[in-house]
Order: sequence, then structure tokens, then C-alpha cells
Amino acid sequence: MARWAVVALVVVAMALGTAQANLFTFTEEDIASEDSMWALYERWVAHHEEVRDHDEMTRRFPVFKKNARWIHDYKPQLPPFKKNTLRIPGNGKMVLNIFGDMSHEELANMTNCCIEKDLEFLLPRPLPL
Repeated sequence: MARWAVVALVVVAMALGTAQANLFTFTEEDIASEDSMWALYERWVAHHEEVRDHDEMTRRFPVFKKNARWIHDYKPQLPPFKKNTLRIPGNGKMVLNIFGDMSHEELANMTNCCIEKDLEFLLPRPLPL
């Protein structure tokens, strides 16, 4: 489920026009331990100027961890470019955007759509052998 949420987060952020200068970056060291991941989450909250009390952060932290790890481990499988095919510009790299601590269900409710069905065409597919 977290995979769908992350893909949806990226698509929504692209639609909202996330500026390159406003990207939130992180490294492998940031996700190496619980303490470093919590520090990353606190930095993420401050970066996006989110308002979260400690209880809400504690509740959302597991989703944030899954999303951050999935984004870090994501390796796009972009097929070779073919004429007359739809391709999203860029290198396929994902970022941890403002929706980074939202679950798939929260995002689907917020956007009032069925993310999996509506965005299926954007998901990476395995290359044919």
C-alpha cells in the first residue's frame, strides 16, 4: 500500500508544481536508525512548515518511515523511449514531498478519488524480457 501512496504523492506534488528549490532531500544516514529517522521526520515537518504535536507525529511516524524507505530504495524501471508514448519528464527519481506522512487512504480521501485505478498508467512496469 505504501508504494501506491508514494506514487500518488509524487503525482500530486507534480500537479501542484513543486519547485525544484523546495525539494526535501535526505541520505542513507538519515534512515539508518530510529533516532536518525525521527530527526529526519522532525526536519521534514519543519521544512514543509507542517503543524504537528508530538502525539500526531508519533501516530504518523510509521507511515513516514515506510514512505521514506520506499522512496530511498525506489529504482525506476523506465522503458526505452518510444515515439508517440506518454512519459513523465525527468529521471524517474522520487522525492519526499509534503504528503510524506500521509497514508494511501488519507491521500485518496483528500483527493476524492481512487488513486490506484486513476493513476495506474503512471506506475512503473517491469521491462519485457
